[in-house]
Amino acid sequence: MYSQLDTGDKFSSNPQNGAKQFNRIRKGVRSGKIFTLVWGTLFGLTVILSARPLALIFNSDPNYISVLVAYLRIVPITYGLHGVMLISAAAMNVLKKPLRAAWLVGLEMFGFCIPVGWLLSYPLDSAGS
Repeated sequence: MYSQLDTGDKFSSNPQNGAKQFNRIRKGVRSGKIFTLVWGTLFGLTVILSARPLALIFNSDPNYISVLVAYLRIVPITYGLHGVMLISAAAMNVLKKPLRAAWLVGLEMFGFCIPVGWLLSYPLDSAGS
């Protein structure tokens, strides 16, 4: 879903299409970010609320189900924010600022995902699993 938003966002923020109309670019990026936050929240809530039935589709082992339910209740929280990052990176690429886009993606991975995963692995007792 977010890749389609990136494509539409690239169209609206392309300098050739925008002819230096930066307000139009800001409006397109802003509306894309709002949509992705709303969509990510709704989809994330759906996954969180249906975690156990989804886990039962794949396996009936209680250990497997408990791990998958925990995973499906933690990961969806990040869907909306990840979509915002994707749209921001796509807009930077279109505006011919690929290094900023790369830094943004690197910051998400090394400044957020890895540290938060490492910090939460101890209280959730999932180090290495």
